[in-house]
Amino acid sequence: MFTDNNLPSKMNVKIGTLNANLTGTADKLSGNYELYSPYGEYVVEYEKLHANGKINNLSKLDLTANAKMDELWLNYQRLKDVTANLEVKDNVVNILSIKNENLNASGNYNLKTGNMNINAGLKDYMLYDTSPYKVNLKVKNLDANLKGTVNKLSGNITIPSAPTTIKSTYVGDTNAHISIKRWNYEI
Repeated sequence: MFTDNNLPSKMNVKIGTLNANLTGTADKLSGNYELYSPYGEYVVEYEKLHANGKINNLSKLDLTANAKMDELWLNYQRLKDVTANLEVKDNVVNILSIKNENLNASGNYNLKTGNMNINAGLKDYMLYDTSPYKVNLKVKNLDANLKGTVNKLSGNITIPSAPTTIKSTYVGDTNAHISIKRWNYEI
Protein backbone atom coordinates (compact mmCIF):
# COMPACT_ATOMS: atom_id res chain seq x y z
CA MET A 1 0.00 0.00 0.00
CA PHE A 2 2.95 2.37 0.53
CA THR A 3 5.55 3.54 -1.99
CA ASP A 4 9.26 3.99 -1.37
CA ASN A 5 8.79 7.63 -0.39
CA ASN A 6 6.43 6.49 2.41
CA LEU A 7 3.31 7.97 0.84
CA PRO A 8 0.32 5.77 0.24
CA SER A 9 0.43 4.47 -3.31
CA LYS A 10 -3.33 4.28 -3.52
CA MET A 11 -5.83 7.09 -3.16
CA ASN A 12 -9.48 6.29 -3.61
CA VAL A 13 -11.84 9.23 -3.11
CA LYS A 14 -15.37 9.37 -4.42
CA ILE A 15 -16.79 12.90 -4.66
CA GLY A 16 -20.55 13.02 -4.31
CA THR A 17 -20.95 16.79 -4.52
CA LEU A 18 -18.61 19.76 -4.52
CA ASN A 19 -19.85 23.34 -4.43
CA ALA A 20 -17.33 26.18 -4.51
CA ASN A 21 -17.62 29.95 -4.76
CA LEU A 22 -14.34 31.29 -6.13
CA THR A 23 -13.10 34.77 -7.02
CA GLY A 24 -9.76 36.14 -8.14
CA THR A 25 -7.27 35.43 -10.88
CA ALA A 26 -5.90 32.09 -12.11
CA ASP A 27 -2.84 32.38 -9.86
CA LYS A 28 -4.86 33.36 -6.76
CA LEU A 29 -8.36 31.93 -6.56
CA SER A 30 -10.02 32.25 -3.16
CA GLY A 31 -13.46 31.64 -1.75
CA ASN A 32 -15.29 28.89 0.09
CA TYR A 33 -16.46 25.35 -0.57
CA GLU A 34 -18.71 22.53 0.59
CA LEU A 35 -17.95 18.91 -0.15
CA TYR A 36 -19.71 15.59 0.32
CA SER A 37 -17.94 12.28 -0.28
CA PRO A 38 -19.60 8.93 0.43
CA TYR A 39 -16.24 7.12 0.77
CA GLY A 40 -12.53 7.77 0.58
CA GLU A 41 -9.20 6.15 1.33
CA TYR A 42 -5.78 7.76 1.79
CA VAL A 43 -3.80 6.75 4.91
CA VAL A 44 -7.20 6.27 6.65
CA GLU A 45 -10.63 5.35 5.28
CA TYR A 46 -13.80 7.32 5.87
CA GLU A 47 -17.51 7.05 5.14
CA LYS A 48 -19.98 9.89 4.56
CA LEU A 49 -17.65 12.88 4.78
CA HIS A 50 -19.14 16.37 4.90
CA ALA A 51 -16.62 19.21 4.76
CA ASN A 52 -16.63 22.94 4.30
CA GLY A 53 -14.12 25.69 4.63
CA LYS A 54 -12.33 28.68 3.25
CA ILE A 55 -9.99 28.65 0.26
CA ASN A 56 -7.27 31.26 0.74
CA ASN A 57 -5.29 30.41 -2.42
CA LEU A 58 -6.30 27.39 -4.49
CA SER A 59 -3.12 27.31 -6.63
CA LYS A 60 -1.02 26.97 -3.46
CA LEU A 61 -3.48 24.58 -1.79
CA ASP A 62 -3.97 27.03 1.08
CA LEU A 63 -7.31 26.27 2.75
CA THR A 64 -9.21 25.35 5.89
CA ALA A 65 -11.55 22.42 6.45
CA ASN A 66 -14.21 21.68 9.00
CA ALA A 67 -15.21 18.08 8.52
CA LYS A 68 -17.58 15.50 9.91
CA MET A 69 -17.63 11.85 8.93
CA ASP A 70 -19.90 9.02 9.99
CA GLU A 71 -16.99 6.59 10.26
CA LEU A 72 -13.21 6.81 10.23
CA TRP A 73 -11.14 3.62 9.88
CA LEU A 74 -7.46 2.98 10.52
CA ASN A 75 -6.89 -0.65 9.62
CA TYR A 76 -9.55 -2.50 11.64
CA GLN A 77 -10.09 0.26 14.20
CA ARG A 78 -13.39 2.07 13.62
CA LEU A 79 -14.40 5.42 15.08
CA LYS A 80 -17.91 6.81 14.64
CA ASP A 81 -19.12 10.41 14.35
CA VAL A 82 -15.68 12.01 13.95
CA THR A 83 -15.16 15.75 13.53
CA ALA A 84 -11.99 17.45 12.33
CA ASN A 85 -10.60 20.97 12.05
CA LEU A 86 -7.77 21.25 9.53
CA GLU A 87 -5.62 23.88 7.89
CA VAL A 88 -3.64 23.12 4.73
CA LYS A 89 -0.77 25.39 3.71
CA ASP A 90 2.65 24.83 2.10
CA ASN A 91 1.87 21.11 1.58
CA VAL A 92 1.33 20.57 5.31
CA VAL A 93 -1.99 19.51 6.80
CA ASN A 94 -2.18 21.01 10.28
CA ILE A 95 -4.61 18.91 12.28
CA LEU A 96 -5.98 21.38 14.79
CA SER A 97 -8.29 18.69 16.15
CA ILE A 98 -9.79 15.39 15.17
CA LYS A 99 -12.11 13.86 17.73
CA ASN A 100 -15.13 11.88 18.75
CA GLU A 101 -16.30 10.38 22.04
CA ASN A 102 -13.19 8.14 22.17
CA LEU A 103 -10.50 10.08 20.28
CA ASN A 104 -8.83 13.44 20.72
CA ALA A 105 -5.87 14.11 18.42
CA SER A 106 -3.85 16.91 16.85
CA GLY A 107 -0.68 17.23 14.83
CA ASN A 108 0.51 17.70 11.26
CA TYR A 109 1.11 15.69 8.10
CA ASN A 110 3.37 16.70 5.20
CA LEU A 111 1.69 15.83 1.89
CA LYS A 112 4.99 15.69 -0.03
CA THR A 113 7.18 13.71 2.34
CA GLY A 114 4.65 11.73 4.38
CA ASN A 115 6.23 12.95 7.62
CA MET A 116 3.85 13.43 10.50
CA ASN A 117 3.79 14.49 14.11
CA ILE A 118 0.70 13.20 15.92
CA ASN A 119 -0.43 13.54 19.52
CA ALA A 120 -3.47 11.41 20.27
CA GLY A 121 -5.48 10.08 23.15
CA LEU A 122 -8.05 7.29 23.23
CA LYS A 123 -10.59 6.76 26.02
CA ASP A 124 -12.93 3.84 26.63
CA TYR A 125 -12.12 2.11 23.36
CA MET A 126 -11.66 -1.55 22.40
CA LEU A 127 -8.49 -2.12 20.38
CA TYR A 128 -9.29 -5.07 18.13
CA ASP A 129 -6.85 -7.64 16.83
CA THR A 130 -7.70 -9.66 13.73
CA SER A 131 -4.94 -12.25 14.14
CA PRO A 132 -5.86 -15.87 14.92
CA TYR A 133 -5.14 -15.10 18.63
CA LYS A 134 -7.71 -12.28 18.78
CA VAL A 135 -5.90 -10.29 21.47
CA ASN A 136 -8.16 -7.36 22.37
CA LEU A 137 -7.54 -4.53 24.83
CA LYS A 138 -10.28 -2.46 26.46
CA VAL A 139 -8.39 0.82 26.71
CA LYS A 140 -9.48 3.19 29.46
CA ASN A 141 -6.77 5.68 28.47
CA LEU A 142 -4.13 5.55 25.76
CA ASP A 143 -1.72 8.38 25.01
CA ALA A 144 0.38 8.38 21.84
CA ASN A 145 3.03 10.84 20.67
CA LEU A 146 4.36 9.72 17.29
CA LYS A 147 6.44 11.23 14.53
CA GLY A 148 7.96 10.10 11.26
CA THR A 149 6.36 8.43 8.26
CA VAL A 150 3.71 5.74 8.36
CA ASN A 151 6.37 3.09 7.68
CA LYS A 152 8.98 4.56 10.05
CA LEU A 153 7.22 5.94 13.11
CA SER A 154 9.02 6.83 16.32
CA GLY A 155 7.58 7.92 19.63
CA ASN A 156 5.80 6.68 22.72
CA ILE A 157 2.51 4.98 23.48
CA THR A 158 1.29 4.63 27.06
CA ILE A 159 -1.54 2.29 28.07
CA PRO A 160 -2.27 2.04 31.80
CA SER A 161 -4.33 -0.92 33.02
CA ALA A 162 -6.25 -2.17 29.97
CA PRO A 163 -8.34 -5.34 30.49
CA THR A 164 -7.05 -7.87 27.95
CA THR A 165 -8.71 -10.87 26.31
CA ILE A 166 -7.33 -13.63 24.11
CA LYS A 167 -9.96 -15.42 22.05
CA SER A 168 -12.60 -13.69 24.21
CA THR A 169 -11.14 -15.02 27.49
CA TYR A 170 -10.00 -12.45 30.06
CA VAL A 171 -6.28 -12.96 30.78
CA GLY A 172 -5.49 -9.89 32.90
CA ASP A 173 -4.75 -6.20 32.52
CA THR A 174 -2.09 -4.79 30.22
CA ASN A 175 0.03 -1.90 31.46
CA ALA A 176 2.36 -0.66 28.76
CA HIS A 177 4.84 2.07 27.99
CA ILE A 178 5.96 1.45 24.43
CA SER A 179 8.91 3.30 22.95
CA ILE A 180 9.04 3.04 19.17
CA LYS A 181 12.18 3.85 17.23
CA ARG A 182 11.54 3.50 13.50
CA TRP A 183 9.20 0.55 14.16
CA ASN A 184 11.57 -1.14 16.63
CA TYR A 185 9.54 -1.61 19.80
CA GLU A 186 10.84 -1.38 23.36
CA ILE A 187 8.24 -2.43 25.93
